[in-house]
Amino acid sequence: YTRTAKNPYSENILRGRVFCACCGKPLHRQRTHGQYFYRCISNDRMGKGSCTADIRYLSEPDLFNAIVTIIRQRAEVIMGERLRLKQCDGKIAAQKVRVDKEIAELRQRTQKNKDLLAGLYENFIKGMLTRAEYLELREDYGRKIGGAVERVQELQTMQSELEQQMERFTSMADKLAAVDGDTALSALLVDQVIERVTVNGPNDVSIDFAFENGFDRIREVLECE
Repeated sequence: YTRTAKNPYSENILRGRVFCACCGKPLHRQRTHGQYFYRCISNDRMGKGSCTADIRYLSEPDLFNAIVTIIRQRAEVIMGERLRLKQCDGKIAAQKVRVDKEIAELRQRTQKNKDLLAGLYENFIKGMLTRAEYLELREDYGRKIGGAVERVQELQTMQSELEQQMERFTSMADKLAAVDGDTALSALLVDQVIERVTVNGPNDVSIDFAFENGFDRIREVLECE
């Protein structure tokens, strides 16, 4: 008797990311005769009828090919958006100038109102203002100052979000630009771009990309092109 060494299992690069579209449970990865495939085992574990999806023997190479095809298609869209965004550089720069100018004007106006507010009490003490006038003006200046401060914070937040999103979008586009016809699915690629793979059948696969959300400021720029 000679013991034959078993081939070790290869890395499951989709672990925790591939799910059945019907029941929502993770697909089970199995190996048979050295070949890997995915299947939904809800009917085995939870009882017949728990899942009606036809996911019994979806081969890993077929699933990988479908995923890479979808990634390539999404990469083309992202690269198109990146080109459009590049063409908006002038508009984005002009927008920053307008924002900086508005912030400067708001700060100047705020300081003026603060100075006026500071002098109100003295004028009230000197009898130049009635109590009613003093209270009304104090409330008015306070409201103007508060509104200006909020607007400055809003503008700064919007500008900061756009700059951060531009940096993230460019980084993500660079990663997708490297995906070509010869690219194979790898653990690194999965980790970089895939959040969830949903399988409804051998020819029905969809992907939730890790970078789909968080680009609302960029979408605004592209929509106003």
